[in-house]
Amino acid sequence: MCALPNGNIVSAGEDRYIKLWNVKTGNMIRSFIGHDDFVRCLELDKDERLVSASDDLTIRIWDLDTGEEVDLITGFTDYIYGLACKKNGHIIAGCRDGILKVFDPLVKRFIIDKQAHEKHIYCVSILPD
Repeated sequence: MCALPNGNIVSAGEDRYIKLWNVKTGNMIRSFIGHDDFVRCLELDKDERLVSASDDLTIRIWDLDTGEEVDLITGFTDYIYGLACKKNGHIIAGCRDGILKVFDPLVKRFIIDKQAHEKHIYCVSILPD
């Protein structure tokens, strides 16, 4: 689940769907459809776009206003369990195979791709400078 600055929330799960909810009314505003497997992680990037990670071995970036997918990040070899977005735009992913990846959307490539742990990485977090 992900809380948005306007108070609404986004949920995702085993059904592969991501849903945006109005907290005041309880009504669903829209669905984000595109993942082919469980959606495990949700974050907001620096531009307040939704970033999702799935067992389909992708990270997708979505426009919250339209529900459209605006970017697709591939190149993962195992499930993405941890996801974080930095203020500089970098997207950090921690994977079940112990791989830590940092994607730079400006150059459209991973700037870090390394075996960081011997086993699963379950979460990643951004600490203040």
